[in-house]
Amino acid sequence: ATTPASYSITNITSVAAAASETSAIGYADSTSAPVSSTGTVKLVLGGSFKQFTLGAGQNNLAGLRDAINGSGLGVTASVLTTGTGLTPNYLSVTSNTTGETTLRLIDDPDGVPAQLLTNTNQGANAVFQLNRVNVSSPTNLINNVVSGVSFNIVGKTDPLQTVTLSLAADPTQISGALQDFVANYNAVSAQLNAQIGPAAGLLSGNSLIYQTQSVLRGLVNYNGAGTIKSLSDLGIEMSATGQMSFNQTTFDSLSGSQLSDAAAFLGSATTGFGGLSSQLTEISDPLTGLIKLQQNQYDAADKRITDQVNTLTDRINSMQLTLSAKLQAADALIANLNSQQQILTATLQSSSFAAFGAPGSSGFSNTLSTGNSGSGA
Repeated sequence: ATTPASYSITNITSVAAAASETSAIGYADSTSAPVSSTGTVKLVLGGSFKQFTLGAGQNNLAGLRDAINGSGLGVTASVLTTGTGLTPNYLSVTSNTTGETTLRLIDDPDGVPAQLLTNTNQGANAVFQLNRVNVSSPTNLINNVVSGVSFNIVGKTDPLQTVTLSLAADPTQISGALQDFVANYNAVSAQLNAQIGPAAGLLSGNSLIYQTQSVLRGLVNYNGAGTIKSLSDLGIEMSATGQMSFNQTTFDSLSGSQLSDAAAFLGSATTGFGGLSSQLTEISDPLTGLIKLQQNQYDAADKRITDQVNTLTDRINSMQLTLSAKLQAADALIANLNSQQQILTATLQSSSFAAFGAPGSSGFSNTLSTGNSGSGA
């Protein structure tokens, strides 16, 4: 609490409970005894309902239980077996949430409706008085009556009993949050500084780095009203190198009124110092933040380049296949030419041998000699 306060709770006449009913009659077994006269059943919870038809083999307790559990209406059904009598099996249906409601299971809703469940426990709200003002809540967790305060109703009160809630400022809540802020600020600042200067990382020159730095400067220079005008009044100090630290002694010296002003200075997620968080959210939101948008652009560019590389790779592979096929064809032609050359050489040698005989033989020499004499050479 930003300021001390006290509240009186009286007349807790009801504790929030979930609606829970059982089948009005028992059944001989859970797998064959029919539960619906027509097979059509309507489940009602509060202002919502689900109507379904039990198919072949489902018109029994087990089939009805499974249909209810699969209805998505926010209830849980189970089969209870008492082990006594001729009809020891019952259907139990319980709402998944507490609060006064309407829980019904109606057989033949479009014909002759018949209630299949009892009507003895339709749930209950937590009912009490806060400072003599009547309060009714569907849950025992009360967090919307006193701003910033949550408490649980765990039982009824006696007629003259009063439960007192005393609220006081807790400085450790603020100091702990400030220490977390200092640690996170320094961590972000260190990552930003790593992207600036001669040894900058891959994000050197990226506009997001400078935009984030600008937001951090806005946090440090934020001014408020009242006795707490800046972070330094809360004990947050800045070194010459931009390192942030928390001075616990300065914070502990704050008076009660200053702590109240500190809470006003810090504000909430939308007001005061806390309202500046929206500027960081614009950068870091995982769905719509500037970082995410830039990542999407990088991913799109990466996909585009990858597609181009794949296209060129496919084209090169196709050219390689075509060239390989042409080289194989050329190799085949060369082999064919070599074969033809060998055949032609063999043919020429055979013809020469037939006409002139083997080179160097006596017949070959005599023929040449006779030829020379006849010519008168």
